[in-house]
Amino acid sequence: MKKSILVLLLALASIVSANAQDKKFTIGLGAGVSFMGQKGTFGDLESKTKGTGFNFLGNFYYNINPKISVGVEFASAAAILKEEGEDSNGLDATGIGNYSLKGKYHFGENKVRPHVGLGIGMYNIVPATQGFDSKSAFGVSPEVGLNLGFFQLAAVYHLISNVNYDTGLGEDLKVSTSNFEVRGIFNINFGSR
Repeated sequence: MKKSILVLLLALASIVSANAQDKKFTIGLGAGVSFMGQKGTFGDLESKTKGTGFNFLGNFYYNINPKISVGVEFASAAAILKEEGEDSNGLDATGIGNYSLKGKYHFGENKVRPHVGLGIGMYNIVPATQGFDSKSAFGVSPEVGLNLGFFQLAAVYHLISNVNYDTGLGEDLKVSTSNFEVRGIFNINFGSR
């Protein structure tokens, strides 16, 4: 029994310690902290909310060569937002989910190497403003990060297009959302070249 556990642990260690450039595919799971903001505009009135929350993600990449990877990512973030201003005391919860196509360029071919990336996708936004349903919008997400073998640290900024909500008052509520994330991701690389 001890031998089979040791063999299993050695096999797992060899899978996760392999360089991404040596393998065709990468699957990653991660989580981190989100710094989210929403700006609502209704006519001449404007309100801004900011807050902190958490995020989690899953991704799948095809490593075209040692430096270029393309793939898909699902990510979700939630935060508690507080309206800016002296007399504001309310807190609102909000969330963002997205499906993105992503590309990454890795600098170097070592286990420790920086990367830059760009994602393009659809975002499902739950506004902090009470009484409105979630809506979908297009967005982009530039990324910088550092790969450390099977572990990755990344900073991602989600830029999401404005979403209009019908208020029934002849003028729409326009909501713009942004989300800066710091993430830690565990990757499993597999598939021989």
